[in-house]
Amino acid sequence: MDDQNRKQVKIVLAGAGGYGAHYAADLLNRRQENVQLAAVADPIARRSPVWQQISQIPCYDDLETCLEQVKADAVIVSSPIQYHKQQVATALEHGAQVLCEKPLCATLEQGKKVVSLSEQTGLHVAVGFQWSFHPVILAAKKDVINGLYGKPETFRTIVHWPRSLAYYQRNNWAGRLRDSAGLPVYDSVINNATAHYLHNMLFFLGQSPDEAAMPDQIEGRLWRGQPIENYDTAFVKMKKDLPDQKPVELLMIASHSGEQERLPQIEMRFSQGRLYMEGAKLIGERYAESASGVSEIINYGLTQGGEDVARKTDALIRAVLYNEKPVCHARTACPHLAVIDWLQKHCFIEQIPQSRISVKEEQGSKWYYMPGLDQLIDQLADTFQLPDGFS
Repeated sequence: MDDQNRKQVKIVLAGAGGYGAHYAADLLNRRQENVQLAAVADPIARRSPVWQQISQIPCYDDLETCLEQVKADAVIVSSPIQYHKQQVATALEHGAQVLCEKPLCATLEQGKKVVSLSEQTGLHVAVGFQWSFHPVILAAKKDVINGLYGKPETFRTIVHWPRSLAYYQRNNWAGRLRDSAGLPVYDSVINNATAHYLHNMLFFLGQSPDEAAMPDQIEGRLWRGQPIENYDTAFVKMKKDLPDQKPVELLMIASHSGEQERLPQIEMRFSQGRLYMEGAKLIGERYAESASGVSEIINYGLTQGGEDVARKTDALIRAVLYNEKPVCHARTACPHLAVIDWLQKHCFIEQIPQSRISVKEEQGSKWYYMPGLDQLIDQLADTFQLPDGFS
């Protein structure tokens, strides 16, 4: 980043374990003398995998106390979901720009309060949906906005990502509806591991670079195969009404209870072309105008890489130095939150019958899975349907 020596940027990290450890490592390894990890707010910071690196930095049990004693230009919130709303609000009230890891909050009501507070204070809240900061995604979205592929018609994302019992035992809130204090968590397959895929479809429907579209209709089926409170498998259909065309249909299917892990299947169809994932590459196809077939193929590039954390932190630093609005901010993140909120309020979580669940031991942990679920998901993806039951 250029021309950053004119101001010291002091950053506080709220949550140094889990994903927060990556932010700590990024900040400590930067070669920018004017960017400083000034403090950490985490009551269990000593359990962090980067504790040895941050042990000489001031550590506080809570963010409020930290910001009363440390003048921060920015705060990175990478704590459990149930603390996001309050910690973002605390940071804004202390005059700091904010980067909050996904999801923005646990509920849509909380998200709307964050949007309001951000606009009242004039401070930005970036939200860590990593693809929304990725140059490959942004280049493709720019082409979509400019009409290169025509009008959007159908978007589909399918994710087969089995997870072990160890995944849910890694902390005290994974797969929970509420924590022990009664705070809403709503951790789920599409509110955590695959949240950015759901958000990405809505992001591509946004009419401006920093906008994501709010669905007009939502329908879902939620299944639970793991020994957890919330759902681990989600089937979600959405529609977005756009002027002068048929509604855009969106399908999201993601599961942690399948047997085989696969690369995500992502396809966005338009009237004059499509975008799709080929491995980790985003590919664009433009259809020929006067004949069937493809007239142009655009390889936008790889969407995976080790710079996701740095890109998000760079956006936070630019917000401090230049008051630059992040491309994915609190309002951008609300459509994803609206889908999650609607599903939790309107869809019954169906328990997969125990007779349909198998368990295997691998990598030192138990893996609960439903034989045949992968094939069912593929069938539903092809037909753009939701399941009627477990058959």
